[in-house]
Amino acid sequence: MVLARRAISRAVIVFAVMAAGLAMAAAARAADRPVFDLSEQQLSALERYRSEPGDKAFAASAGGRFASESGLASLTVAVRSALQSCDAGIRDPRNRCIIVDVNGTMLDPALQYAQIFRIDPTQTRQPLPLADLNPGVDTWRALQGYRAKRRHKAFAMNLGGAWARAWDAASPGEAAREALSACNEQERAEDTPCFLYGLDDRMADAGDLQLMPDGTVTGLPAPREGMSN
Repeated sequence: MVLARRAISRAVIVFAVMAAGLAMAAAARAADRPVFDLSEQQLSALERYRSEPGDKAFAASAGGRFASESGLASLTVAVRSALQSCDAGIRDPRNRCIIVDVNGTMLDPALQYAQIFRIDPTQTRQPLPLADLNPGVDTWRALQGYRAKRRHKAFAMNLGGAWARAWDAASPGEAAREALSACNEQERAEDTPCFLYGLDDRMADAGDLQLMPDGTVTGLPAPREGMSN
């Protein structure tokens, strides 16, 4: 059986609130760290910076540079000073620093990437991690229903709000094909192709999802033909 996206009814208001809370929590977890790995030296400096008083900002680069400014009465000045100190002596503008933390709170991943894209436009043509994936309430509701479905089953979705699920299929491959086909037939999938988010009891980890330069998302790998377990 296949079920595609449908509208939310008033009967699911309570669930919608719970699902929205889960989505916000997932996004918050993604914002707990910079979009690139910090060195031990950067992490130590970040920890010291967070104990400083006043308006403050922490700048860092993927190449290991960092600088902070604190104790000021203006966050704007703190941001500017941290960036100026961090960028001092850099010759290649693509290696410039970005602000990753303001007043002890990690900057949202989207805002970190916005800075990176401005510094190095070629990064917009690289795979983009989707650690902050935040499906809408309708998709969260559909996912809860999917978990109760019988195998073999699959859940497909895209970044524009489309989703579809298939269950009682003869094989994982059949379930995946049905879900992806139903999802991609929707109007919301015209510009953003669907990807496989669930297959039987396995769910994709948002930390492993990436938006590729061609607009596709690396979801769960499609099962091999003839696969039945």
